[in-house]
Amino acid sequence: MIISLNSFCIGFTTAYFAICSYYMFFMEHQGNRRLHKMLGYIYLYWSFATAKDLILTFPGMYNEQVLNAITVIDGWSAITYLMFLYEITRPGWITLKHLFRVAFPFAIYTVAYCFLPCKHQIITATYIFLISFGLYITIVGYLNAKRYITYIHSYYSNVEHIDISWIKKFFWMAALSLLAWLAICLINNPYLDCFYYVVAILLWQLAYKHCKTLMQLNNTDVHMQILREELVQESEIAYPFAGKMEKIVEEEELYMDPNLMLDTLAKRLSTNRTYLSNYFTTVIGKPFYDYINEMRIRNKCIPLMLEHPEYTLDYIATASGFNSISTFRRAFYKVTGKKPGAFKENKQEN
Repeated sequence: MIISLNSFCIGFTTAYFAICSYYMFFMEHQGNRRLHKMLGYIYLYWSFATAKDLILTFPGMYNEQVLNAITVIDGWSAITYLMFLYEITRPGWITLKHLFRVAFPFAIYTVAYCFLPCKHQIITATYIFLISFGLYITIVGYLNAKRYITYIHSYYSNVEHIDISWIKKFFWMAALSLLAWLAICLINNPYLDCFYYVVAILLWQLAYKHCKTLMQLNNTDVHMQILREELVQESEIAYPFAGKMEKIVEEEELYMDPNLMLDTLAKRLSTNRTYLSNYFTTVIGKPFYDYINEMRIRNKCIPLMLEHPEYTLDYIATASGFNSISTFRRAFYKVTGKKPGAFKENKQEN
């Protein structure tokens, strides 16, 4: 029964990654084609990497020697995590040159395991290396993601197809996947193998779901803008547009433009977007994205709810400058501390 369950999990996981790979290569998507192609290669790798585990279902093959060999091969999957996290947080960073550099230490321990007699020592060293590598890409990936999210919230009012806040879930799932892999290495149990396959599917399904429509910004522009902002000394900044910006946004209802960008507002104020972004974070106390959404909620959404209780939330969201109901719900809760549906019902009762 255990062997049958293991065989089913391996077959199902292999088929899942093969199908996802096909869709990423050949189906039309709304997002970034480069990202889809890279994900296609990742899924293709995972399909072959999972299929090889079928050897464990053969009689007498579930032994320490075979498991150690599979561990060495599976270690290469860590590169797929790096590829994904770096492509999401630093678009365009993944090149063949960078991949060869990353793969070099993996090639060393693989060759060492194949040709050197001290197998146990090499396996131990492999565990240490892979755990260190996993921690490294997690920390660096998290920092890159944080900077990227801060950037888009500072310069865009509509982040529907460029927001990567969901990457936090990926980090947690990746950590769970790493723990499951460590458990398999330490405890030879087919049930743990099945658990690992389930986690792998959930992890990459999360990536598949969000990357189908994800639009990426130019990494060079993002990186250079972050560097410029780091050079700005707050004590030396003067804001000649202070007060004028708030007046223009409110009186001309610029917040009603669902695709309003900081660049557009900076041109109206005849200033640099770096200084304007710094004004939002240091003086107003919130990024451009949150400021515009708050204006939409307070100046449009709430009045519409009070004056027209018959309006649906979808209509109110669109009429207030939001591109999606999900963004509207998150912004409304952040501003008022209540869900829009509950707020609307409470006002109707009163």
